[in-house]
Amino acid sequence: MKFDHKLTGITEYLPNLLEHRDVLICFGVLIVLIFITSFTTSHLIIAANEQKQTEEQIATMTSYLDQWKQKSERINSATMRPVKAEQIDDVQMAVLLNVQSHQLNLASMKETGDKTEKDGKSYEMEFMGEYPQVIDCLEHFSAKDALIGIKSLSMAMKDGKIDVRLTYKIYTK
Repeated sequence: MKFDHKLTGITEYLPNLLEHRDVLICFGVLIVLIFITSFTTSHLIIAANEQKQTEEQIATMTSYLDQWKQKSERINSATMRPVKAEQIDDVQMAVLLNVQSHQLNLASMKETGDKTEKDGKSYEMEFMGEYPQVIDCLEHFSAKDALIGIKSLSMAMKDGKIDVRLTYKIYTK
């Protein structure tokens, strides 16, 4: 493989290159392999980035679901929690039964507050009775595990009995 340095034009190099076809083939194969390697490498890099993004999304979703599960377990294990909107009547019935079971006289009961309340309904109740029964009723003012908040409470003596005006809210989910 001896190259002559006296050759000056491409037409003069061409016959020499054609004589060394194996070098041309190796050079061509090398170029093709470099192209294939760079193409494959770029696709691997893209796939690795997509996998990393997918793993981050999975980690975020898993974290969110774990937090939701913890909150849900905390709410469900609470002794008092919001009820479904369709359960409000059942809760209200339990409140009325509580008043009745303490041998108190229900004077009035009405729904108060804004009808568009989204987190529950408010009620005002007035009842009368003997002091021990009134206090016992207020101490046990609940309905199963429903979250009920007392907004206001007023008590006054009336005809030898305790007159109670109670405003409360039954919270919904």
